[in-house]
Amino acid sequence: MADIQSYVKECTDLIQSGYTRDDIDQYLKDKSCDAKTAAAVHLELQHLFVEKERASQRKEDAWSNIVAGSFAMVINTLFTIYTIVTGGYISLLLSIIMFYFGWKYIRQGWRILQNLDDTRSIFDKGANKYIPKR
Repeated sequence: MADIQSYVKECTDLIQSGYTRDDIDQYLKDKSCDAKTAAAVHLELQHLFVEKERASQRKEDAWSNIVAGSFAMVINTLFTIYTIVTGGYISLLLSIIMFYFGWKYIRQGWRILQNLDDTRSIFDKGANKYIPKR
């Protein structure tokens, strides 16, 4: 069991420095770790992989909101310029609505990014307490 815990500690340090699941597999192979021990190590590290993937998905969601809002703002600006040039001042109401939705998406994206920075690190949560039945 001490051997598994030492592997878990080493692999946690590797994950913290940016290694992926495939890199961890290769590391365990290079250390000539048997399949049973590798499975136990992956079980202990599973919560880190899941949390890392969740953070990655939330970051992608935030950036997609920011890009969508920015795209809406550019379209809104072009529409506003066209409306003013052609003299259709009544349709500026539509421009205000488009501005609102663009700003809403940008604000939501930045809020998600700020929440990612405020959350504590996935490495602070401790080890997984799950013990499989044998």
